[in-house]
Amino acid sequence: MKNSNQFKSLILGFTLVLMVTACSDDDNGDTPTPEPQTEVSFDLVVTSGGFGSGLGQALRFDGENGTFLGEFPNDATLLNDDPRDIVINIADPREILDGFADTNLFIVSGNNNLVSYSLQGDLIAEFIPPFTGTENGTDFSLNAGGAVLGPDGNLYLGSRSGGNIVRFDSTTGEFIDIFVATNDVSFPRGFVFDDDFLFLGNGADPTSGIGGATIQQYDGTTGELIDPNFISDENLSPLDVILGLDGNIYTSSEFPFVGGADPMPGTVRVYSSENGDLLQVIDPRDANGESLIIAPRGLGFGPDGLLYISSTGNGRVIRVNPNTGEFVDIFIEFQGLNGQALTFIPAN
Repeated sequence: MKNSNQFKSLILGFTLVLMVTACSDDDNGDTPTPEPQTEVSFDLVVTSGGFGSGLGQALRFDGENGTFLGEFPNDATLLNDDPRDIVINIADPREILDGFADTNLFIVSGNNNLVSYSLQGDLIAEFIPPFTGTENGTDFSLNAGGAVLGPDGNLYLGSRSGGNIVRFDSTTGEFIDIFVATNDVSFPRGFVFDDDFLFLGNGADPTSGIGGATIQQYDGTTGELIDPNFISDENLSPLDVILGLDGNIYTSSEFPFVGGADPMPGTVRVYSSENGDLLQVIDPRDANGESLIIAPRGLGFGPDGLLYISSTGNGRVIRVNPNTGEFVDIFIEFQGLNGQALTFIPAN
């Protein structure tokens, strides 16, 4: 068994967003923060969902200036025009150039499957073919949303059709079990492991916009529900859920969630992973006071130490300083981006 810090590093290295765990304490004993290494050369991959005005592609952008570089997979036929989440196992985005030639990148597809690619975009395999499972005599399809590699090294996928989280062997792709039971959460959204726990976003009903407003806490080993209201916030409609560089929980929130209606301004909300307290609301505005984030979804921390926010309602990726919440820039503005998830890979 690894010690607590090693265990956290393993978990963070396996989440769909690239987390950083190596930090240094400041002189005042405040929360430790990382020091970005801006010399790292990287690109940004964003999945553009196929619904609404989305392009239904995984797209690659230059990590230095946000320039569009083209579609990421060299063979995208298995994505069925609706790529969703991304899973990668680079532990520290600030060291993204070092020794990752054999690292795979998984993309959750709207084709009810999971597809594996090299970091150069070459197709490796349809890692999980179109999947259906059964629980208590009821069949469900995968229709996966969130995806992470867990502390046990296995692959966890959120099944939107089944309303559960299912676990697969990360070496063979074989189905293991239902980790979080059906009906624990009405509309499961993003989820992330942290030490001994799993935190799962309980989202609003996508048709009515009713419900959600919580992030639930589970035992990270057994999947047993510990606290259905670990985070309870009437202004929260969680979508992506990740761990920050500071170890706290960051979630993109579109509130009020309006389903198929016009997308609403949103925020990124930061909560303590120790007690669920609201610590910060990231809500960048332009000179006229208008929200720069519309229907936010994918979140990630880049090799530059900044927080990247995919704003689906206006086709943008916004960068902010996670320590202060201050707006840095509109890094990408691309018609039809509809970014469901984002991650960072070495530049070509």
